[in-house]
Amino acid sequence: IFKLDNSILGKIKRKESELEWLCGFAEAESMFFISKTGALSFRIKLHRDDRQSLEYIQNLLGELAGRKVGVIVDSKADHESYYTIAKFRDILEILIPIFSTYYFTTSKYLDFQDFKTAAEIKKNSFIEKRKLNEDELNEILRLKSSMNYQRIPFNTNDLPKRPLTPYRLLGFTEGDGTFCIANMIPTFAIKQHSKNVHFLYEIAEFLNNLPYKPEIG
Repeated sequence: IFKLDNSILGKIKRKESELEWLCGFAEAESMFFISKTGALSFRIKLHRDDRQSLEYIQNLLGELAGRKVGVIVDSKADHESYYTIAKFRDILEILIPIFSTYYFTTSKYLDFQDFKTAAEIKKNSFIEKRKLNEDELNEILRLKSSMNYQRIPFNTNDLPKRPLTPYRLLGFTEGDGTFCIANMIPTFAIKQHSKNVHFLYEIAEFLNNLPYKPEIG
């Protein structure tokens, strides 16, 4: 079980608004990866026009860590930019404490839990400065086999629940929201896989419960 560093945890709690935004944005745009060799990484891919969002995230995490966290790489051919965290120390000390505190409530939560469990297995070899043994690698690969697109159907009751906050909704909207005019009607939409339809209901309920302010429409 991870023991969160108190100094890092204090910084994380003081950055609640920014990290709630990050949680929402990561819920929409990020992926947790495990390689065939048991290496762990976290990635966000955006169009190059939105590179400043990746720079903001990198600076935010760097401020928490007191060092540079992750790298941003631009793909000229695909007009995309990638932010990747692959150093295990950054995953262990920064990434996992953040998403354990400001946790997901969609299927991303299950991917993160598998990722976190894999990190716990890998931690001993990291501390002892050795390669994963066969049993450790096989257990990590077992976790990998059910993550992301390979995940089998699950019961949404197994997901945690917590109130949706404005900053988390803002982050999620920046990641997956769309504003358009359809048949001369201004429209806001968010598209999600059917396995996360419960989260769309949560968003709808949150917006319906906001006080009406005639001055903004």
